[in-house]
Amino acid sequence: MRTRSRLLLGLLLIIVGGVFMVIQVFNLDFDLGDMISTFWPVALILTGFYLIWRQRRRRHTDPDVQVVEKAFGNIKLSGADLNPDGIDAELGVGEIRIDLTGAIFGNKEHQMRVQVGIGEVKIILPKNIPISTKASVGIGVANLFGRRESGMGVDLNFVSEGYATAAKKLRITAGTGIGEIDICRD
Repeated sequence: MRTRSRLLLGLLLIIVGGVFMVIQVFNLDFDLGDMISTFWPVALILTGFYLIWRQRRRRHTDPDVQVVEKAFGNIKLSGADLNPDGIDAELGVGEIRIDLTGAIFGNKEHQMRVQVGIGEVKIILPKNIPISTKASVGIGVANLFGRRESGMGVDLNFVSEGYATAAKKLRITAGTGIGEIDICRD
């Protein structure tokens, strides 16, 4: 559901941007003041829903999970910055780069969720841990260990041999609305 709502928001932004572009290119008569005065309550309602959703999401986050959220910019995690017990990284616009090659994994299934609205996700994994990976891209490119797909609605999955029976393992869910996901081994 979360990915779908992000895709719908992304689609809405593309449509609104397209409307403004058509108005500018074809020099159509448009009064921004009238539009704002008519639709400002929608912005308040959407902001209220977002605040409620965000607070609700924070209550359900596992305390052992490292949560990193930014509206725009870059998120870079590696070495001492990492909590391999769980990572939940979310970015509106920019790049998330996570290097797990120096992470120490305990005997359990570790979880990682990485989301970018518009931008790039790059995850570098150590060679010695079995993984299960799901990469979802609304529009763009997904590259999992050399397997590359591009277009709209790209979904790639990968499961290491022996994942189901491994004591130490990592489950990764990565997504971007518009952009690229690249997951590789060191």
